[in-house]
Amino acid sequence: MTRTEALEALARMPDRLDAWARSLRPEALRVRPLPEEFAPLEHLWHLAELEEIFALRLQRLRDEDHPHLADFHGDTAAVEGRYRERDVEGALHRFRQARSANLAAFAALTEAQWHRGGTQEAVGEVVLADLPGRMADHDQSHTLAFQEP
Repeated sequence: MTRTEALEALARMPDRLDAWARSLRPEALRVRPLPEEFAPLEHLWHLAELEEIFALRLQRLRDEDHPHLADFHGDTAAVEGRYRERDVEGALHRFRQARSANLAAFAALTEAQWHRGGTQEAVGEVVLADLPGRMADHDQSHTLAFQEP
């Protein structure tokens, strides 16, 4: 996936997420299909919180010399953050706001900034230019949940 394709995919995700969430019955939002899988509401909050972490990663890669980025432990965050007890609108709003800010930050990068790098726990070496593709891949991994059983 090219950088442009990744950025276009990232720009489409808030509307896709919104449409999916609104297509679900309210009682289905908090139900896990299997004990080890996220409920739809957990997907929404996971995406919203991780989008804010992507913003921090983007900022640190842009502004710091070879930063070490912590991993995000989504399963732990879902339990500790009690995602299934939260509201849908809050998740959709936070995701849309954070994604919009990230797209604006990507648009403002200079060519030199795109090549700045660091390390990420459990990943290794990372480069800012790879971040949009990694974000789009992550989005895509969650869209599998959009399929009705």
